[in-house]
Amino acid sequence: MTEAVTWDPDPSARQWHRHKETSDRGWLVRREGKPAIRYDRGAHDQYVFNVGEWEPLAEGLPVLNAAHIAQVCFEADKKLCWALGHIDLAGRQWADLHEKTRAKWITDGPLSKSPAYAQRKKLYDAIQECLR
Repeated sequence: MTEAVTWDPDPSARQWHRHKETSDRGWLVRREGKPAIRYDRGAHDQYVFNVGEWEPLAEGLPVLNAAHIAQVCFEADKKLCWALGHIDLAGRQWADLHEKTRAKWITDGPLSKSPAYAQRKKLYDAIQECLR
């Protein structure tokens, strides 16, 4: 029996992995006849072949790490900024942030001198408490 060129497991049978350096999550798939990791990024079929840079996780969906929780906070902050009329802040993208800015967001959330800081910080803290 030959192996499939493209294969995706059923959601209940996914073998979850985490990237050793970036903490990105993904699951094992087969693309172009080779093992690959499909990123856990919604409907986007982004995958990589560098399977050796990933480590398997315990069974089931992995627990959220600080970076994942910060991304949820960031997306919620964007919606809050939109609702408050700070359109420039609402259009930001996590992937476009400088590495130091992302690190700061993971640990502290919005900057203390930013518009509507009190409301934004309260939202950040609430999400952090809920998802930790």
